[in-house]
Amino acid sequence: MGTCERGIRRLLSLLEANHWIVRRYTASNRRSRPEAGIDLAPVAARLADLREAVEWVAEEGREARRQADAERDDAGTGSRTPESGMEDISVRLKSYSGNPKPTASVQRAEAGAGGELVSLMLHASPRLQGLLSPHDLIDLQRPRPPGPALNRLTAAVGAFVRELGLSSGIWTEALARHGWAALAAAVVVMERQGVKRRAGYLCSMLRHPKLAETVCHSLRRLVDKGCGA
Repeated sequence: MGTCERGIRRLLSLLEANHWIVRRYTASNRRSRPEAGIDLAPVAARLADLREAVEWVAEEGREARRQADAERDDAGTGSRTPESGMEDISVRLKSYSGNPKPTASVQRAEAGAGGELVSLMLHASPRLQGLLSPHDLIDLQRPRPPGPALNRLTAAVGAFVRELGLSSGIWTEALARHGWAALAAAVVVMERQGVKRRAGYLCSMLRHPKLAETVCHSLRRLVDKGCGA
């Protein structure tokens, strides 16, 4: 570690003061032997917290890289802002009625839809909630959401992706590769604050090999920050 015995004692004292370890001193276990008599039970009890903290730091790094990639790659974005696009989406989808016939891409995404992921998407995105009817919102909270409601949810997310200007080829390939996780990634981009080039940001996310894990973590963070209802 590149530290001296005095430094080790100081670090152990800090760990003990913060309740990460317990040092039990007896006649045979004196302070002159800082490596002896250390009870690691508190560390074992908090392993889940440690893993969560490590994953949080890793996700922060991944998010920073996605932001940097998005800055370098417009991915076809035009001069229209995401905000103006969202207004247009609302107008079109408010008049949307009936059960849309799903495309092949939608069917692939629907096949991988899980109630937990759909629920996370809705709770993390007030914008998405506003694009769906109250009846659909109720149906989508079921453990196994019905197909028509999933189709309308997919249509709402797809409209947002088109407004971003993302290539239809890239989006179709993403749906084929990642399924429902690609739709969840678009919802993350929909709600993420401070993203200047949303199409590039989404394109960067869709290249992630473990997209499902990444989007679940990102959606939970959005919910925890109070972005969702």
